[in-house]
Amino acid sequence: MKPQDLFIGVIDIFAVFLPGMIFTGYLSTYKDIRNFAKLLVPANDSTAYWILFLLSSYFIGHIFFLIAAHFDDTCDKETIPKLYRDAKDAARKLAETARQSHASSSTDTLPTDETDRGKEMFRWAKSVLTQFSPAAMNEVARYEADSKFFRSTCLVAIILAIALFFQFLIMVTKTSLSLSWPYLFSAITSAALSILSWLRYAERRAKSSEWAFRHVAVWCEHQKKG
Repeated sequence: MKPQDLFIGVIDIFAVFLPGMIFTGYLSTYKDIRNFAKLLVPANDSTAYWILFLLSSYFIGHIFFLIAAHFDDTCDKETIPKLYRDAKDAARKLAETARQSHASSSTDTLPTDETDRGKEMFRWAKSVLTQFSPAAMNEVARYEADSKFFRSTCLVAIILAIALFFQFLIMVTKTSLSLSWPYLFSAITSAALSILSWLRYAERRAKSSEWAFRHVAVWCEHQKKG
C-alpha cells in the first residue's frame, strides 16, 4: 500500500470514528446512558467499556455519515456557488472542452441543469483519472476525504449546539446563571465550530471537483498531443 493510500484510508476512518466518538462521549455524561452501559459489560472491566465505546462510536459515526451526506446538495447549490464558483466553473469548462474533443461519440451530451452537469462531469473525471492517472486521483481523493470528515463534524457540532443550549435553559430554571453559563458557552462554541466545519467542508468539496477537472483536462490534452 502506498503512503498516500494509507493517508486517505485514515482520513476516511476518522470521518466516521471521530464524530461518533465526540457524540458518544457527550452521551456518556448522562447517568441513564452510563447505567445502560453497565448492563452490557462486566463490572469494573475497563477493556470491555473501551470496546463498547469504540463500537458505539463506529455505529453512531456511520449514522452521522449517512445523514450528513444530505448536506451535499445544499453545499453544491448554495455555498460553493457563492464562495468558490469562479475557480470551479473555470476548471469545469476546461474539462468539458477536453471531454468534447476526446469523446468517441457525437451523442455524448451533458445535463442542462448546472448542478447535475457538475456532478456528471465530476463522475466522468474521476472515472478517467482512476483508470489512467492514479496519482492525480489520489490528490482528488484526499480532498474528498477531508470534505467528508468536516461534513460529519459539522453535523455533530450542530446537534451538540442544540442539545447544550437546551441543557442551559433547563439549568437556568433549576439553578443560577453562574452555574449554567458553561452550557451556554459550550453551545456557542459548538455553533461556531459547525460554521467553521461547514466552510471547510465546502472548500474541500469545491477543491476536489476543481482539481479533478484540471487533471482530466491536462490528461486529455496530453492524449491529443500523444
